[in-house]
Amino acid sequence: MSTPVLRLLLKIALFALLPAGAFAQTPASLIDLERLADGGSAAAQYALGVAYVNGDRVAPDAGRAAHWFDLAAKRGHVEARRHLIFMRAAGLIEGAGLPENPDVLFRIQVATVPSEADASREWRRLQRRHAEALAALEMAVVPFDTADGGKLFRLQGGPLDEESARAVCLRLREEGSTCLVIRP
Repeated sequence: MSTPVLRLLLKIALFALLPAGAFAQTPASLIDLERLADGGSAAAQYALGVAYVNGDRVAPDAGRAAHWFDLAAKRGHVEARRHLIFMRAAGLIEGAGLPENPDVLFRIQVATVPSEADASREWRRLQRRHAEALAALEMAVVPFDTADGGKLFRLQGGPLDEESARAVCLRLREEGSTCLVIRP
């Protein structure tokens, strides 16, 4: 995990321990969080969404929360996607974020392995190597029969919208891993 992300996580942990009225205006840690979110950190984008939806040391703002959740969801953050779906269902936002129908969501395929146990081990290894890109994704293991009668397992992550799946795959390929976008 990179040093700026570790610093951010420490600040978030300390920030959460402060009493509710500790700041009269936006705290420096929230400004740092916004800087990381603007830089593309899905974890920071999600954290800002949570802060805005809950009014955590900022004025509650469903629109800004949806903006940050949407950006995080597009980078593969599953909880951000769930927040967007909930906010839409609760009538807090209209039409923002990923589709509600899971059948239109994509996956990424990151490996093919000989056993389900190998799939779990490989997923954990890849999550350590690509922490930010894969941390929020749910693992799926898809068995298939080979032409010679054997059985292999496809290791996939998701769900994602198409744009997010392509972005995550591009990032993984840039970092030296293989990745395929799997259509619904």
